[in-house]
Amino acid sequence: MKKFSFILVICFAGLALGQNAPVFDYNIEAFQLTQQYTAMENQPGSEPEAPAVSDEPEIKKPGKAFMLSAMLPGLGEVYAGSKWKAAFFFALEVTAWTGTAVYNAEGKDKETQFKTFADAKWVKEDYWYWLRNLEDDLGTNEWAVFLESRGNPSNWTHELYNDFEDTLGLTHNLPETKTQQYYEMIGKYMVQFGAGWDDADHTTFDQEGTIYYWPLGTTNHSEYYMDVRGKSNDALNISSMFVQIVMLNHVASALDAAFTVRLKNRKIETAMDLYPKMYRGETVAMGRMTVNW
Repeated sequence: MKKFSFILVICFAGLALGQNAPVFDYNIEAFQLTQQYTAMENQPGSEPEAPAVSDEPEIKKPGKAFMLSAMLPGLGEVYAGSKWKAAFFFALEVTAWTGTAVYNAEGKDKETQFKTFADAKWVKEDYWYWLRNLEDDLGTNEWAVFLESRGNPSNWTHELYNDFEDTLGLTHNLPETKTQQYYEMIGKYMVQFGAGWDDADHTTFDQEGTIYYWPLGTTNHSEYYMDVRGKSNDALNISSMFVQIVMLNHVASALDAAFTVRLKNRKIETAMDLYPKMYRGETVAMGRMTVNW
């Protein structure tokens, strides 16, 4: 920071050259500003101490502004002295977090709703029953041959059914636990899992080569299920969008705060003041201008 002081001297005392009028005119109000120091001029050879020049503008740190807004959007702008932008970034932060919470809660409520419905209306045993009885519907012996090749276990395990799905050439294996994939497949892939819905017709089948299909499209229960599941996914996606807005707001506010501080640090600021000074035994007003950049 460079600092130059330009001192403008205005003499209000006449010169002892036989002239009665002052050489320079002066502003009486400015001169009166110096009268408070007249008590100090009674000591010969002394001169009043000039009052301190107004404090220099505080030089703020862009890095600090960046970190403040990175933690809480708008806080760096407050530090930079930009209150309107601080209010904007903080309001956006509050709005984004509110949207995140509202839509996440809605999505989770719908998720609980469609999972509860599926647990009651999609029956794994009905799906396995349909697979086992394909041999009767098609006039084949697929299940019996399959069991014989596996040693005809007494308990039909989930893994055994997954193997049978592969033997039939089906495209998916039903997960053993109720994972996200489980809830997706039972509603999305109706040609394979449609028979598991409790309002499905198990008396009709279709065949294409060695791949077996449940051909009746959707059921009333599966349509309701997919509608609620779709609403849940939409709400959760909107919630995720608001989370992205939160992150972008932190980055944008941090960059803006750092830029604002740098801009204000570069701005030229000027300060002017008056102070008294002894000149030829008289108190005169001195003008001082300070330029910072």
